[in-house]
Amino acid sequence: MRVLQSVGPPGPTIKFIDQVTRDAPDDVEFVYFSWREALVGPYDVVHIHWPEFFVRSRSAGAGLVKRMLTRLLLLRWRRRGMPIVHTVHNLEPHSALSARQRRLMNRITDAARVRVALNQDTPVVPGIPQVVIPHGDYRRQFGRLTAASRVDGRLLTIGRIEAYKNVPRLVRLAAEHGWELRVVGEPAPDTRRPLTAQLDALPPGHRVSATLAFVDDATLVAEITAAQLIVLPYRELHNSGILLVALSLNRPVLVPRTDATAQLAAAVGAGWVHLFDGDLQAHDVATALAATAAVHGEPDLGDRSWERIATAYAEVYRRVRRETASR
Repeated sequence: MRVLQSVGPPGPTIKFIDQVTRDAPDDVEFVYFSWREALVGPYDVVHIHWPEFFVRSRSAGAGLVKRMLTRLLLLRWRRRGMPIVHTVHNLEPHSALSARQRRLMNRITDAARVRVALNQDTPVVPGIPQVVIPHGDYRRQFGRLTAASRVDGRLLTIGRIEAYKNVPRLVRLAAEHGWELRVVGEPAPDTRRPLTAQLDALPPGHRVSATLAFVDDATLVAEITAAQLIVLPYRELHNSGILLVALSLNRPVLVPRTDATAQLAAAVGAGWVHLFDGDLQAHDVATALAATAAVHGEPDLGDRSWERIATAYAEVYRRVRRETASR
């Protein structure tokens, strides 16, 4: 059974796709996305991640070409009765789509035979079966890398910097209250210039430093383990890989309160997931810093092994293929 993934192959840094592919059973073979592979290559199942990829572009000309290719691809899938599995990473794209882009993306997601949710809080779409396969932990993968010594009082926000992640607010709070803050991650095109300007304009004596670039896994582990508290000042959060990375490395996190994060906080044990409501406030950070000053042990991440996850995805692929063949 050949499964087309809508993303590129695993690379030198750990990605979500590794959870699906690296420990898959022998009867599952993966091919990775290119327009040529998708339009003319042989495969039995399609696995969609982040469907906005098919419609979003940086220029009008590229957008027109991409929409044409996507329509051709949908036509191929419909004619072949191609079974589609859709992993729901986010409830909504993090950047706004035009009405035209939204309609085309909906054609992709509406064609799914099965939706895979990463947590119990993902709403069910009528008419499309849904299963829950949780996000994996990173203990085995990142546990092999060298951890840093914790710096008491250090805050860290890390990962790709998008507008909805509200990083400038955390920078402002840290500068106002004299906290040590590290900002690490590649800014999206619309966030780099204003964030750089904000950092350059901080008053003398501030304790905010930044690495505005993608970092390798060794650096990721060193940055996270050097911090006392990982702060994700997002305006919204449904799933977060970096949250699981931090917990896997035994570092507590401060995140917005949602049903999903509240459930995670209850599951992993007291002291690991701290919640704030609305926009992040200084007292939220101060309270979490005080509560994590002497945190010990490790959070309970349950059975989030990649072997279990890969096996569960393989069973979903087999099921949709069987159902397609019986029609």
